[in-house]
Amino acid sequence: MAISRENVLLESNEASLTTDTLYFDRTKQEAFFNTYGKIVSGENTLTSNKGRYFFEKEKFQFLDNVELINKDAKINSVLMDYHPKPKDVYYHGPTTIIGKDYIAYGERGFYQTIGKTGYMIKNARIDYRTRIIFGDSIFFDENKEYATITNNIRVLDTLNNIATQGHYGELYKKKDSIFLIKRAVAIFLLQKDSLYIHGDRILITGKKKERIIRAYNNVKIYRKGMSGKCDSIHFDEKTGIIQMIKNPVLWYGKNQITGDSIHLVLNKTTKKMDSLKVMRNAFMVEKDTLGTGYNQTMGKDIYGLFKDGEIYQIDVKKNSEAIYYLYDEASKLIGINKTISNDIKVDLVDKKLEQITFLIKPKGNIFPEKDLPENARKLKNFNWRGEEMIYSKEGIFDEDDRNITLPKIEGID
Repeated sequence: MAISRENVLLESNEASLTTDTLYFDRTKQEAFFNTYGKIVSGENTLTSNKGRYFFEKEKFQFLDNVELINKDAKINSVLMDYHPKPKDVYYHGPTTIIGKDYIAYGERGFYQTIGKTGYMIKNARIDYRTRIIFGDSIFFDENKEYATITNNIRVLDTLNNIATQGHYGELYKKKDSIFLIKRAVAIFLLQKDSLYIHGDRILITGKKKERIIRAYNNVKIYRKGMSGKCDSIHFDEKTGIIQMIKNPVLWYGKNQITGDSIHLVLNKTTKKMDSLKVMRNAFMVEKDTLGTGYNQTMGKDIYGLFKDGEIYQIDVKKNSEAIYYLYDEASKLIGINKTISNDIKVDLVDKKLEQITFLIKPKGNIFPEKDLPENARKLKNFNWRGEEMIYSKEGIFDEDDRNITLPKIEGID
């Protein structure tokens, strides 16, 4: 055992160590210090209160208040292995990497100080200016401004009140975009409720306040009292329009709304639900709660108005028709109203049909139940899909989503 004291210098081809006292174990071929030490290795400067150098492995190991600084990043850790030749860092324990425009955290992982790539596991997290990313494992490349995230992903957009989740994701910082699969879901904070959008794939692109969110294939949405399904969704934050595309269906309370396309429009300033637009072949149907029939309204287009997050009025435009069941105060069926009108106004209270007003040349009649055949009690293209209705945020996921087998995140040797 050799001991050197006062202004100690240990040099190799790749690094130099200065400290107050250095111990050298010749048998183990290890040098160690228990007081403050400083290592300079190329552009990297490392400091620690305790450290060890393994001559055969050409590796430093630092304990207690470890810090690495270079022109691109600063790393703070409780236990760090440093390899001077490739200038790579392996850390074990809570570690923070502070870059030019990000902060990364993990409790196991590595960082290449030359290639500027890193890998983090165990409570992994990256904070960008407006996004915070969590995952079981995160790999990032500073040069490409790219990251991949695996298992239990959460991405919080703090500026736009949007959260996304999934089990595999890719982030492209230069393009300001993120791509998610495997139980992918986007969550929008709207007033007191949240709107959940799930699809096989979710892609978010665009600068802050100009985000475009796309969900593809087998898309489902849920908000308290409202749910829906379609093939894909396109949401432009700049216009505030959420477009439900291809075979869309929307359930509001017990009302089913369908059409060629459905748009939910948000107020761009308040982010509150503002209006509903159903374009072409618009159809609204509600199952009669007192009988076996269905209240139905159809027309070319439907326009709905929201107040305090609830639809209170629906206007059915052009070539409109309606069938609805009339009851007296004792809940006894009076008859079935079947009417044609150019426009129809429907008032809703607590998500239920309250009143129907026929506008512009209405023509129809109230039929006793026995006088209206079963085949005349349904409008053209009637299609009740109530069995598909979604009743909770967990209901947006299919059986395949619930039974995903996540890859095992391996540790670092």
